[in-house]
Amino acid sequence: EPIERTSAPATRWRYADGTGEIGVVATVSESFCETCDRVRITADG
Repeated sequence: EPIERTSAPATRWRYADGTGEIGVVATVSESFCETCDRVRITADG
């Protein structure tokens, strides 16, 4: 289920059973912010 958006560039989802979350920064629709310290990986890894 989606999690409410914050100022972070990622779109986040929470597993329905509440065991974890995942966040995705779309490379085309959301650019990196200048202070971002995250790592981007491709679908290939």
